[in-house]
Amino acid sequence: MKKLTTLLVMLLFTAGMAIGQNNANTSQSGNGNDSTIDQVGAQNLGETEQDGNGNDASLVQLESSNDGGIQQIGNDNNSEMLQDGINNEGFSLQ
Repeated sequence: MKKLTTLLVMLLFTAGMAIGQNNANTSQSGNGNDSTIDQVGAQNLGETEQDGNGNDASLVQLESSNDGGIQQIGNDNNSEMLQDGINNEGFSLQ
């Protein structure tokens, strides 16, 4: 019985780890750039890369298996992305 309980605890723990695979990366060069990434759910990936000055980016991901990305090159760019649901992909270039 002790082995079965240990096995069940290990399975629940590894399943919880597999569900919570969120990633968020932000790379900025320049001055006055802002980036916000909010993630809720499982297996989300959000990336922001900004090169320039005065750029704003916001990425919101909800639920599971979302993908995303915002890349802005230049000055005074503004980009927002909202993904809600499952298995979404998106990318914004400026």
